[in-house]
Amino acid sequence: MRRVHYCSVAGLITALGVALLVEVGANVHSPQRQEGTSPAPWLAASSPSDVAPLAAQLAIEHDFGVVRPSVKMSHEFSIKNESEFPWTLKKIHVHCLCTVPGASATVIQPGQTEQYEVAYKAPSKCSDDRRWVMVEFKEHAAPMVRLVVSANVRRPMTAFPPELDLGQMSEAREAQAHVEVQNHSDHDWSSVAVVASEDAPWLSGTAALVRRETGQPVETAPRQVWRVVVRGHTAGLRPGQHHGSLDLTAGAQRGEQATVSVRLGITAPVQVIPAQFFFGRIPLGKPATRKVVVVFARNAVPESPQEISFRCEPSDLVQLAWSRSHGRFWELVATLTPRDGSDAAEGMVEIEFPGERLPKLEIPVHALVQAEAVP
Repeated sequence: MRRVHYCSVAGLITALGVALLVEVGANVHSPQRQEGTSPAPWLAASSPSDVAPLAAQLAIEHDFGVVRPSVKMSHEFSIKNESEFPWTLKKIHVHCLCTVPGASATVIQPGQTEQYEVAYKAPSKCSDDRRWVMVEFKEHAAPMVRLVVSANVRRPMTAFPPELDLGQMSEAREAQAHVEVQNHSDHDWSSVAVVASEDAPWLSGTAALVRRETGQPVETAPRQVWRVVVRGHTAGLRPGQHHGSLDLTAGAQRGEQATVSVRLGITAPVQVIPAQFFFGRIPLGKPATRKVVVVFARNAVPESPQEISFRCEPSDLVQLAWSRSHGRFWELVATLTPRDGSDAAEGMVEIEFPGERLPKLEIPVHALVQAEAVP
């Protein structure tokens, strides 16, 4: 059944035979027209800041409740006016560029209730959607009229969030997060199966029913709510970003489905910041120093700098020393003194740690040698 909202506002004027059709939706486009022309002089796309303040504002809202993605719906708004002077339509303001307003008349006479229809197309993704148009009239005593439509866009199986970031991990342990799965179908599910994609053997998940609506549910509430525990097993993963997905399938005859994308970052147990010793331009025979910070994972900090060995190629390129070791952050200082007339000094510093837990580090060395001293 179509719902109709009525309101009476002093200063609001009605007219005979006025019908406003507004199509609202992310995929709706206005008809093509020649540059510099407009289908109606009162039609404009603008932000709320473009709307001049008038005597009063009136908001009329309609909630479509739960709707499916990309579905088209409409609602008819009714406005009852009790004023005694004409109301001349000036402009229709829209809150985004994807709306196409239109009106069949520009002057509203007093005495009648008029119908304003809003045609709505839901977005393709699940979200809580809200759209509006603002009707402006030339008379300063007439209110601005905001026509608002809202909807909860849901699929029969809707997962929140649809994309999950398990964060950055620097230790061999399990990353864990939760996904809420809502049942917006017309029947209960006995179970929800969770299967990881073949390219993500490090990913797993389990589902459990946490809530079931009883009695008469509210219009936007899901029939059931399931919780999926998502686990990322970091052991054996190389440093970098890892991507996978979980396919969810309801244990029912129709088998509603959803997919959750999952991302997990693995941080190397030891990193160098910045990644090289860059000296820039230095004069021949003059020593220069540069520092890098060696950052260790919390459970991978060496007991002492004496356990760490250095090697440089060529061997006489730089002198290395630890300047400070505090917690996970250690500073390594390199001193370079150009001895020959080469235009550049380049090499590699290798750092080896005891045991097999920490990988060998390689730090490039770059310098431009200037023959004469820099003033």
